[in-house]
Amino acid sequence: MKAVIGIMGLVILFACGTSKEIEVDFVNAELVKIDTVYRYPNNYQQVLTWKSKDNNVQYVSYASIGNVYSVGSRMLVMVKR
Repeated sequence: MKAVIGIMGLVILFACGTSKEIEVDFVNAELVKIDTVYRYPNNYQQVLTWKSKDNNVQYVSYASIGNVYSVGSRMLVMVKR
C-alpha cells in the first residue's frame, strides 16, 4: 500500500513539472517604413514595416500614433518556428 501511494506521489510530482519548449526564434530586424492608417473608428495607428537582415523577410506590426519610432532603428522580433 505504501509503495502504491509513493508511486502515485511521484506520478503527480512529475506530471506537474513538465518542461515546455520555446517555439519562437528571435530575429534582428531593422525598421524600413512607417505608415499611418485608419484602422478602427476614430483611431489612427502606425504600421511599422521591419526587414530582417538574415533571411530578407519583412514583418509588419501596429503601434499607437503616440509612439515615436525612427526609420533605421533595430529591434529583436519574435518569429514562429
